[in-house]
Amino acid sequence: MNNLNEIISTFSLEDEKKFITYLKRKNKRNDTKNVDLFNLLLKNELNSEGIYTKLYGVQNRDAYHALRKRLYDSLIDFTANQSL
Repeated sequence: MNNLNEIISTFSLEDEKKFITYLKRKNKRNDTKNVDLFNLLLKNELNSEGIYTKLYGVQNRDAYHALRKRLYDSLIDFTANQSL
């Protein structure tokens, strides 16, 4: 999770809003948790166990790690598009 936190910490408020808009446009379903995960990582109050318990209600590590990977990929795509 360190890489996600490092990337997110470099975002300005404007970048955060743009990224949330980017995620919402990219989502094809309404029940995705990537925006929720991003907001939890912005607050930086919980550790990984607290985050996946808050997102899923139970300890669902596999779903959390898949979500984390998708968010990481989205962050990379977003930053690449912003730099172009």
